[in-house]
Formats: sequence, C-alpha cells, structure tokens
Amino acid sequence: RRFLHRLRAAHLEQSEYRIDLSLLATHISGLVRSSSRTRRTPDSHRSIDRHRFNRERRADLCMGATEQLWRMTQASMRMALFIALLVLGVGYIFAYALFVEQSRDFVVAEENARARDFSASHPVTIPSTIPFDSASPWVKLLGGGWHRTQPDGTWSSMNESFVAFHVPRSAGPLHLRIQSDSLVTAHHARQTLGLSANGNLLLTKVRTSDDSSNPIDLVIPASEIGDGYISLEFYADKLTVPLATGAGLDSRALGLRLRSIEFLPPAIQ
Repeated sequence: RRFLHRLRAAHLEQSEYRIDLSLLATHISGLVRSSSRTRRTPDSHRSIDRHRFNRERRADLCMGATEQLWRMTQASMRMALFIALLVLGVGYIFAYALFVEQSRDFVVAEENARARDFSASHPVTIPSTIPFDSASPWVKLLGGGWHRTQPDGTWSSMNESFVAFHVPRSAGPLHLRIQSDSLVTAHHARQTLGLSANGNLLLTKVRTSDDSSNPIDLVIPASEIGDGYISLEFYADKLTVPLATGAGLDSRALGLRLRSIEFLPPAIQ
C-alpha cells in the first residue's frame, strides 16, 4: 500500500492533471482510463507552447496588417478629400472667372446697344467736332469699355472700348482727327494703340512719351460706312494703374483718354 501511494504521488507530480484514483484494486472506468491516456508529457507541453506561439504570432501579424491597411485607407481617404477640395476650388475659380467674363461681355453689349440707339437718333454732321468731356451731351455715344466721364475727357477701362456714331450714307470716306492721350509712364514707356471700324483694323500705332498726346488722323473707307452706322473700336495693349506705378493718385486701370473726335471735310486730309 505504501509503495502504491508513493508511485501515485510521483506520477501525479509529472502530470498537469490531478485525478483522484482509488488505491484499492477495483475496476477502472473508461473515463479514468481515457484521462490517464491523455496526460501530457514535457514534450507535449513544448508542442502546445509552439502551437500557441504560432497562433499568437499569426494573430499579431493579422492585427499588424489590418492596422497598416487601416492607416493606408485613412491616408487614401485624406488624399481623395484633398483632391476633391482642390478640384472644387479650381472649378469654383473657373466658374467665377467665367461668370465675371460673361457679365462683363453682357454689360459691354448693353452699353454698345444703348450707344448705337443714341447715335441712330443723333447723326453726326460733317464737319463737326464731338467732345467727350463731362459737359458734352455726346458722351452717350460711348459704348462699353469706358470709365465715368471727367471734365478733361474719358479714360478707357478695358483693353477694348467702343464709340458709336451715324453719318450720311453718301458721306464717302470719313476723315477723322482723334484727340487722345495714351498713359505712358516710366514703368510703361510704350503703348500700342489699334483702331478698327466695324471690326476691321484700320490703324496700328505705337506711342511713347514723345507723342503720347499727338492727334491721330484716321480715314474710314466708304465701304465700311454701309447704312451709315460706324462702330469705332479703340484697342490699348496694356492698362496702367497710376497709383501703383507712382504716376498719380488714380487707383483705376487706365488705357487711353479720349478728348474729342473731329469729323473733317473730305477736302482736308
């Protein structure tokens, strides 16, 4: 009996299971036999530890991959959001610029239409001189592209500015003498000026400080008169802000100052 007790104690020390077995010679059930067969040895402990380590490592790797994938997803979402905001901002700027340009074209078209209507009811006689100062009723001949009229004339506000007038159909070639001033400064020493009648370019002139206020003589061919309506277009290649260049206190963008247009008799050229 003592021998069996010592044998049982020694055997239980090597096992992780402690099963109470009777020391009496009696029948051992199948459950007890099964338990005795599944008792783990040190080698089985090492195998279980390896399997547990492998499972935990696979779980860590999966967790790390998931975390890395989540970070990549967040970075992709931030990039997509940034691109969407950038596209939205560019689209807004483009739409605003298009709106401003269309609005400007609409305003110019409206002003040109009003000038044409006024010119139709106030035809020009030849010879005559049409002033464009604040005291002149003829400023209504000015179409789009001009600032508010001042006592010494009217400055253009855009690169293209228009004047409308009607003349008799039998007037033949028109001889005009245009009194104007080009804004020439130290920062803008030259100005290229173009003159067109009904969309056809008739004259191109480069002005400097030496001749920025000299009169310009222009001949409009009889073929451009048609029904008597003339749309005279002034083109200035650059606009200058005097306040920004130190040339004055005016904060407006200025191109050309129109003082008057003189309609000369055909004999005077």
